[in-house]
Amino acid sequence: MTEFLRFVVDTNVLVSRLLAPRSTAAQAVDLALARGSLLGSEDTLAELAGEAAAIISGDKDLLVLNPWHGIAIMTPAAFVVR
Repeated sequence: MTEFLRFVVDTNVLVSRLLAPRSTAAQAVDLALARGSLLGSEDTLAELAGEAAAIISGDKDLLVLNPWHGIAIMTPAAFVVR
């Protein structure tokens, strides 16, 4: 019998999974789901939900996707001068 595992995945990794389905982050999330389940908090779900005016991140993997579904993706510095 295979052990059912539980994983906590950082919100940045979940967002990367959604935005770049062929990324390493996506592979990690998919592997975690194949091996068990993801644990999350209400804060994590709230962070991913809703309509964002912008995604502010220093993550280069996200920045190259700007814009995503009409949502600007920018560095904190770019947001400050916007």
